[in-house]
Formats: sequence, structure tokens, C-alpha cells
Amino acid sequence: MQDIFVYGVALGPGDPELITLKALKTLQLVDKIYAPGSVSRDGELKSHARGIIGQLDIDLSKVEVFHISMRFDRTETEALYQQVYESIKIDIRNGKKVAFVSEGDVSFYSTFGYLIPRLNNDSIHYKMIPGVPAFIQAGSTLGIPLTSQSNSLKVLAAVKEFDEVDDAITTSGTVVIMKFSTIKDRLIPYLQEKYSNITVRYVEKLGTEEEFITSDIEEINKRKKTYFSILIIQK
Repeated sequence: MQDIFVYGVALGPGDPELITLKALKTLQLVDKIYAPGSVSRDGELKSHARGIIGQLDIDLSKVEVFHISMRFDRTETEALYQQVYESIKIDIRNGKKVAFVSEGDVSFYSTFGYLIPRLNNDSIHYKMIPGVPAFIQAGSTLGIPLTSQSNSLKVLAAVKEFDEVDDAITTSGTVVIMKFSTIKDRLIPYLQEKYSNITVRYVEKLGTEEEFITSDIEEINKRKKTYFSILIIQK
């Protein structure tokens, strides 16, 4: 079997204690770690992934952060992923083992997913180390079951049309909306007007010092938009 030189590693939702032992051991053993960061609309650079790694027993000198602009236009982002991938290939040729980290789970809306087609095209073997998605931690933090008995769970992300939300509420016991900030200003008034039999819970930046949780609609309306936000709707 061909040696594994590339690992997609899940960091968990934010609390460093929620990383798996396997993920931690992998990050300690690899030679280099690529971590995503973001560029806000006002040019501020952040990396929640590096922040998690910085609280673990890992050599930070191995970490290389690449910053992604938070825009819907993917042209610039795809070019950046290709640039990172070319750097990874150089590392592999030099005999280095590389980890590419993602917040949450590595197969669930993960940045590592954009590398997989490139790795497959070049027949580069990789291994994915799973982790805890943010919406799973949300259920535990809120102290609620996300599903029970025959009730179903539907997860939506970057919703564009309300019909999708309506269908999910009608057919599911629990609806989780990831990347809630993209529709926040329009969806909350819509839910208030149309539904009287739902409970809405809002969480952001779970497991960090900036964690915020509320079921108060007015409080949700006041919150500044953030990528790391989730809305949970239950009938």
C-alpha cells in the first residue's frame, strides 16, 4: 500500500478539548500543517483553525495559514486552493507528511473537500480524520436532543430561497441552518410572520471565548453577522 503523505484533519467546532486523540496525534507527527483563515470585508485577517491549534501541544512553527476572502465569487478562492495544492505537492516531493485542517468535521462543509478532486486527479493517497461538527456540539451545549424516535433532522447551508426552509420545517422535527449569516436579516422576520409553533435557537462561535447563545429573536436581530453562526429550528 502506498504511503499516506496528506491528511485531512478535523479540529472540531472550536473547543480544543473536542479534537479527537487521533487528530491530535496526526498533527503532532506531520511535518507541516496548512490551516485556513479568512479575510473580512474590511481586510481583517483571522484564523480560527490556528487559534485551536495554538491551544494544543503542537509546534506552531509547522503551521502555514492561507487566508480566504469571504465572497460568493469563487474564482479567487479556487486560484488560492490551487496555489496551496501546488505547495502541498512540493512538500510531498520533499518527503514531508502534510496535514490540511478544517474546523468541525473534515467531510462536512470542509475546506479539505476542495483539495480532494485535485489529489484524486494526481493519484495522491490521502486519509481523512473525522471530528465533531458544530451543530452536534450545539445540541449538547443547548442541552436538547436534535432528534428522537422517528423525528428527522435536516441540515441546510447558505440558503437562498425560503421555500427550502419551509419544506424542511414541514418535513423535519429539527432544522439546522449552517452559515446562517448569509440569510439572517431576511429569514428571522419571515419566520416571525409565518410560524407561531416553532422554537428558534441561535448559536455562534461555539467552544470559544466569543461563544454566544440565545432564543430571543430581538437579540438575534441585533447580532453582527458572523460566518460561524447556526440557527436551530424545532417544532
